[in-house]
Amino acid sequence: MNKLLNEIAEIEKDKTSLEEVKNINMSYGKSLNKLFLDKIDDEKKKSEDMIKSMEKYIKDLDEIKNQSPKAEMSTFNVSHSKYKDHYITSQNNGKYISDIREKSLKLTEGNYEKSNINDIKNTLQIYLLDAQKHNSDINLYLNEITNLYNILKLNNIKNIIDEVKEFTKKIEEYNKNVKSELDKSETLIKTIKENSNLETCKSKIESTVDGKDVNECIKKVKESKNYILSEESNNDTYFKNAKENNENASLLFKNIEMANNKVKYIMETKKDNDTSDINYNLDELKENMDKSKKDKDEADKNAKQTEKNKILFEQYKKDVTELLNKYSELAIKNNIAQTKKDSNIIINEIKELQKRATLQAEASEQKINTIKKEKFSIEDDNANNNKSNQAAIGIQTSLENLENKLLKITNI
Repeated sequence: MNKLLNEIAEIEKDKTSLEEVKNINMSYGKSLNKLFLDKIDDEKKKSEDMIKSMEKYIKDLDEIKNQSPKAEMSTFNVSHSKYKDHYITSQNNGKYISDIREKSLKLTEGNYEKSNINDIKNTLQIYLLDAQKHNSDINLYLNEITNLYNILKLNNIKNIIDEVKEFTKKIEEYNKNVKSELDKSETLIKTIKENSNLETCKSKIESTVDGKDVNECIKKVKESKNYILSEESNNDTYFKNAKENNENASLLFKNIEMANNKVKYIMETKKDNDTSDINYNLDELKENMDKSKKDKDEADKNAKQTEKNKILFEQYKKDVTELLNKYSELAIKNNIAQTKKDSNIIINEIKELQKRATLQAEASEQKINTIKKEKFSIEDDNANNNKSNQAAIGIQTSLENLENKLLKITNI
C-alpha cells in the first residue's frame, strides 16, 4: 500500500512540474506579446511625430512659395498639390497604424488561452512589420518635403553647394548599403544553388525509380526546402533594405537636381552678392552631381538585381515544394505497388499450401477407403464376436471423423 501511495505522489509531483512549465511558457508568451505591443506603440508615436513635422514644413513651404516670385517656383517645378498629396497619404498611413495599435491592444487584453498564445504573438509580429512599413513610407515623404524646404530657403550658392555635398555623401552611403544587401542576397542564392543540387532527383522523377532512390531524394529535397524556409525572412529583409536605401538615394538626387536649378536661377537673377570663386563653386557642384548620379544609378541597378534575386528565391522555393510533392506522391504509389506485390506473394503461398493440403487430403481419403475395405472384411470374419463389433464401431467413428475433416479441407 505504501509503495502505491508513493507512486501516486510521484505522479502528482510530475503533474505539478508540468503545470509549472506551462505557466512559465504562458508568462514568457505574455511578456513577448507585451514587447510587441510596446513596439507598435512606438511606431504609432513615431508616425504622429513625423506627421506633425510634415505639417510644420508644409506651412513653411507655403510661406516661401507666397513670398517667392512665380518664376523661381516654376524653375524648381515645385507642385503644391504633390506635397499636399504626400501629407494626405501620410495621414492615412498614420490612421492605419493607429487602427493596428487598437487591434493589438484588444488582442492582448483578451483572455489568453494556452492554445492561442503563439497565434497572438504571430499576429502581433505581422502588425508590427506592417506598422513599420507604413512608417517607412511616411518617413520617405517627410524627407522629400524637408529637403525641398532646405533647398528653397537657401539663397547663397556656397550654402547650396555645401548642402549638395551632404546629399552626395548620403547617396554614396545609401549606394554602399544597397550593395551590401545585394552581396548578402547573392551569397544566399549561391548557397541555395550549391546546397540544393537536385538535378539528379529532378531527372529521376521522370523515370521509374526504386524505393531507395525515392527515400534519398525525399531526404535531400526536404533538407533543401527547410534551408530555404529558414532563410525566407533574411531574403525579404535584403530586398526591403535595398529598396528603401535605393528610394532614399533617388530622392536625394532629385534634391540635388533642384539645388542645381536653384543655383542656375540665382546666377541668372544675380541674387547672390557673394560671387567670389564662382567658377570653382560651379565646378564643384557639377563634380558632386556627376558622382551622385553615378552612385544613384548604381544603387538602382543593384536594387533591381536584389529584386531579381528575391524572385529567384521564390522560384527555388516553388520548385523544391513541387518536387517534394511529386516524390511524396511517388513514395505513396511505390508503397501501394509494394503492398500489392506482397499481397500477391501471400496469396500464391496460400494457394500452394491449399494445393498441398488437397493432395494430402486425397491421399488420406485413399487410405480411409482402404481401411474401410479392411474393416468390412474383419466384420465378416468376426460377426458374432462382441469385442470385434465394438472395435469395428470405434473404427467406424474414427473414419467418419476423418472424412468430415477431409471434407472441410477439400471445401477450402
